Amino acid sequence: MELALYSLLAIAPIIVAFSLLIMANRPATQAMSAAYAVTVLLALLVWRVPFLHVAASTVEGLVVTMVTITPN
Repeated sequence: MELALYSLLAIAPIIVAFSLLIMANRPATQAMSAAYAVTVLLALLVWRVPFLHVAASTVEGLVVTMVTITPN
């Protein structure tokens, strides 16, 4: 039972992004921001990931994104 609940919670950010992009016809900036917020809340509240780990992962994601989209 616990595995099923965690599985449903893990798919929540994907459902949020899908529902906002496809069903509500919202822009990607809004949909992905909401999906990110759901992901952070789940990490902090359900899986009890330390805040510094979540913050570090966020910074790492931003750095990887900037390196990827910045021309050589």
